[in-house]
Amino acid sequence: MRKGRMKSVLCFIVIPAVLMACSHDGQQNNFSAESSPSKTAEVHPGRTEELEKEEKQEKEPAKSVTGYFDTTLEAKQEGDRMKFSFSVRNTSGKDLQISYSSGQKYDIYVYNEANEEIYRWSVNKAFTQALIVSSLKKADTLSFTEVWDLKDNQGKRVPKGRYTIQVRVMLNLEDRHAPLSINPDDLSDKMEMELN
Repeated sequence: MRKGRMKSVLCFIVIPAVLMACSHDGQQNNFSAESSPSKTAEVHPGRTEELEKEEKQEKEPAKSVTGYFDTTLEAKQEGDRMKFSFSVRNTSGKDLQISYSSGQKYDIYVYNEANEEIYRWSVNKAFTQALIVSSLKKADTLSFTEVWDLKDNQGKRVPKGRYTIQVRVMLNLEDRHAPLSINPDDLSDKMEMELN
């Protein structure tokens, strides 16, 4: 009784598998007989060139550009805190497509007189991972403000003294013709400040 059931189960599995294989072979032969690489290229010659161009761009290093942005930083101590105001202006003379690779659009660094980083704005912060694309018209400005409580990365109040503050904006240029890399100096500014 078991052998009979086993034969019927095997037939149930094997026969459809054989039929599918035969059917697939027939379709494959029809496909290769109907279309060849030369016919595909004739139907979509622009698409083939477009793919080749995209592959070439991926292999090429990004071209470094300068003069597209001007970044400025101002800092002012207000009692037990410091207010940072900074902006990025489009100085390219044309409308630009910009993007951010995450929710973090900038970072702020504070260094002591020994040039040691004592504070970084992004420490202990979480940012979304998403591509954010927008446009920045010629001569337009992106402005930001942040407040520092004058505590270092460990949460301790920093002593009086001279500090260097640096801001870095983390935007990218979107250009479909060629990969572009922005000169980091165009997206950052630095100043010294006496902390009382």
